[in-house]
Amino acid sequence: MSAYGIVTVTRTLDFSGSALPFRVLVDGALVGKVRIGGSVELPVTPGVHRVRLAQTLFASAPLTLQVEPGGRHHLIAGISRGLRVFVPSRALLLVARADPAA
Repeated sequence: MSAYGIVTVTRTLDFSGSALPFRVLVDGALVGKVRIGGSVELPVTPGVHRVRLAQTLFASAPLTLQVEPGGRHHLIAGISRGLRVFVPSRALLLVARADPAA
């Protein structure tokens, strides 16, 4: 069994905001970038971590994950819809995918 867990972030094919990559931050540290339609797999130490996205002036709400050794978390990244688009700290969307096989 691995001493790390894996967090995979997959970015949707949203056209708006597609020119720039989303920066992926774990506990405030930049650990990767993901471009439109792409994904990134990140090894993360076991424990509780806060994951969020950032892009120039915009960010997502932090998502708290409990990472287990050898465990996997699949996250979907995109652009928020509705009024959250007008709140820069919530303009990006980061959600856990309920079924990794989907």
